[in-house]
Amino acid sequence: FVLTCVALALLYIFVPHRHVEWRHGLVGALFAAVAFEAAKRGFAFYISHFPTYAFIYGTFATILIFLVWLYVSWMVVLLGATLTAMLPGWRNIAAEANRAPGRELAEALDVLGALARAQSEGRVVSAAQLARETGMLPYRAEMVLERAAASGWAARAEKDNWLLSRDAGSIRVDDVYRAFVYDAESGGVTDADLELSLRDFSAEAKKA
Repeated sequence: FVLTCVALALLYIFVPHRHVEWRHGLVGALFAAVAFEAAKRGFAFYISHFPTYAFIYGTFATILIFLVWLYVSWMVVLLGATLTAMLPGWRNIAAEANRAPGRELAEALDVLGALARAQSEGRVVSAAQLARETGMLPYRAEMVLERAAASGWAARAEKDNWLLSRDAGSIRVDDVYRAFVYDAESGGVTDADLELSLRDFSAEAKKA
């Protein structure tokens, strides 16, 4: 059991192409090791008490048993990996289920603000650090970073670290709004149209 737990912990911590907290890897490994032991005992009980598979598949039964056990084993490993991946954001799951409108803009400003502070201090920050600092789920922080990189505002450094690729003073909040929430001009709506009432806008659209 101990060797299984250690092997799974090493798998969950070092194999992913990103930083994984050691405590998250250990929790996932412990869960998977317990599930693996339970699956092993349950599978052995089934094989010893329900041998009907031998009458059905004959000499191919051994191959079938091996394939089923391989499937069960990898299911346990993947369950542990899924738990490990979910642990960094488990405190924010309730907030994620009740997301307020415009939350994308707030998250983008939080992440870019953290990058701006890091830029002023001459350092880089990892996606995991940004998620913890902003209280976001890790995958959402990564989504903001990827979109910021596509806009030319952020760049990935070594070891999953990130930094601003432009001076923070050159990035306007209006630019962030257009990139992360809605760019009115791309939808055929001008800044002047935003000042109209819905009735006036509908009338203008009908004329066009």
